[in-house]
Amino acid sequence: MKSKYLITSDMDNTLLKTNKDISFKTRFELRRLVREGHHFSLNTGRPYQATLTQYHQLKLYNEPIIVNNGAAIVFLNKNNKIEKSITFPIKREFAINFLKKIKAYLKCAFASSLQTIYMYNREFIPFFIIHLHEDIRVLEGPLDETIDEDLLSIELNIKEEYIDEVNQILEQEEFKYAFSKIFWGKFNDVYSIQISSPESGKGKAMLYLADYYGIAHENTIAFGDNLNDNEMIEMAGIGVAMNNSREETKKIAKSITTYDFDHHGVAHFLKKHFKSIK
Repeated sequence: MKSKYLITSDMDNTLLKTNKDISFKTRFELRRLVREGHHFSLNTGRPYQATLTQYHQLKLYNEPIIVNNGAAIVFLNKNNKIEKSITFPIKREFAINFLKKIKAYLKCAFASSLQTIYMYNREFIPFFIIHLHEDIRVLEGPLDETIDEDLLSIELNIKEEYIDEVNQILEQEEFKYAFSKIFWGKFNDVYSIQISSPESGKGKAMLYLADYYGIAHENTIAFGDNLNDNEMIEMAGIGVAMNNSREETKKIAKSITTYDFDHHGVAHFLKKHFKSIK
């Protein structure tokens, strides 16, 4: 019996073209591989509601979606309803305790659960990192006052003059190992930091699915282009950076695609790989 693979891919600037569609060539290749018994999962920082267009383009309705940078895995039906979900959350009480300590240092912030986005100083939040949908509840105000459930992730935008104070809080004993952190860097004099549960992550969620399907970890293939993809690219048996990736991502990848996201880079790589192992 041939070995089965789990294939997982970031969406933006990886699987999706500039127009945010999945090309017919890529859809065809992924469907072919799933018909042969392999598994595929979108693996994105987006909430699941912001994956629905591409989910329906793929028509792989029995395949899961890894969302919120690996803080949740959802299995949807054709009507966009969750049949099953696995989450790796930050507990509400713990999040509120942390947010109270850094409240004075925030320029803006938002947090996510499966069904809700919480926003503080919405007018300052970069538009491209918020994915709204009619099925997403939106609550605005100080996060420590509005959050009413466990969270999948928190995005902090820190005023430049306070970044040292926030880093010191993050290094305190109660928080140092309590969060998984992605430091996105500085934009317009504001530092962006994303925190989530240490049990979450695109790579950890990928390996969770590999175990779920009984697939050997060395038979995982992960595609990505940015810092939040580095974990899954490092953990995958075959970690692949797009040729349009950030240099930091290319450095840790085992392979780099020949073509970019606008020219079916994922499809070309998969077709070549599976042809080579027949």
